[in-house]
Amino acid sequence: MLTSKTFAAVLTTATELDPFGKRLSDQTIGMAYMTLPDAVKSAVTDEMFVYALKQHQLQPSERSELSLLQQLMQHVYKCENGAPNYRWGLKNDLFARMASPDKLHGQPKSAYELGEDLNHHESRFAPNGVLAQLEAWSNE
Repeated sequence: MLTSKTFAAVLTTATELDPFGKRLSDQTIGMAYMTLPDAVKSAVTDEMFVYALKQHQLQPSERSELSLLQQLMQHVYKCENGAPNYRWGLKNDLFARMASPDKLHGQPKSAYELGEDLNHHESRFAPNGVLAQLEAWSNE
């Protein structure tokens, strides 16, 4: 279970280590913990949250539209459009990832990003050209 003490320590550390980070007040951190779904607090352990901080530190710094909490949870939860989706649950390979925390584990690619067309189960890139691919689809 994710404790409020570890939650606060990780968020405080993450903001202080980030050159662009904005220090969060104790009230903000407390409210973020209180509004985190109970199922998430139960599923995520202190070790998982510290692992998320380690992964966050290994990532090349870039601006993100996600909150710091979402950026951390990306490393623990399955993601939808780059953001953690708590309903989808923890990453299937989370414990394998946590076994080597000093290695940056990238986010899994979606089927579309891997070049698979979800509707046709074919390569997204048409090797014979786009027109030939469209013609093949229209003949199905």
